Amino acid sequence: MELTPTVFSNLVLLSDKKEPYTLSTIISDNLKMEHHSITRIIRKHEVDFEEFGEILTCNEINGFKIHKLNSVGRPVKVYILNEEQATLLVTYLKNTKLVREFKKMLVREFYKLRDEVNKFKIERELEKPVRKSLTQAIKEWSYNNKWAYKNITDLLLTSIVGKNAKQLTNNKNITAYDVFTSEQLVKYKKLENQVISLLELNFTYGDIKKAIKKEPLNN
Repeated sequence: MELTPTVFSNLVLLSDKKEPYTLSTIISDNLKMEHHSITRIIRKHEVDFEEFGEILTCNEINGFKIHKLNSVGRPVKVYILNEEQATLLVTYLKNTKLVREFKKMLVREFYKLRDEVNKFKIERELEKPVRKSLTQAIKEWSYNNKWAYKNITDLLLTSIVGKNAKQLTNNKNITAYDVFTSEQLVKYKKLENQVISLLELNFTYGDIKKAIKKEPLNN
């Protein structure tokens, strides 16, 4: 699971692979607890937590590290918790008013992230035939060359998120789409359709670029 987090709330994050998760530090900070008190519970009930998935720490995740230091400046192991593990952890805490409020908030935020993931999956399926049409339009474009597909794709990506494919994926085993939100994917699909029309009109790359910048997408 690659973790270049998209932050949707202060409690729950979304990985590049669209997997909601939270961190032991987020839980301890929100509950105003010492972080070692949270990690001690996880270690004590390790078998229980493993029933809901592998127990991961930030140092075990390629490309995602949190350098949290304790009072004497030593690195602290930060646990990555999926929804079930996070919910289980809260059940081991004292049932104070703060814990109860936090539990409700955590449930809401995980629900919001699951809803976002579902929206993204729907939009991704809707985008696939548009991408296929775009690929065909590039093939039939009189200005087509070996760099055309990459250049058009990077133009689309930078227009939506300000980064090209290489910058977005950072050589990880993901696609540029994986870092989109569902809203960004809707805009991307709309822009793809615009570019298809311009390709069919045989605009040059430079003219396509100018046209996109001249008429930005409406929100």
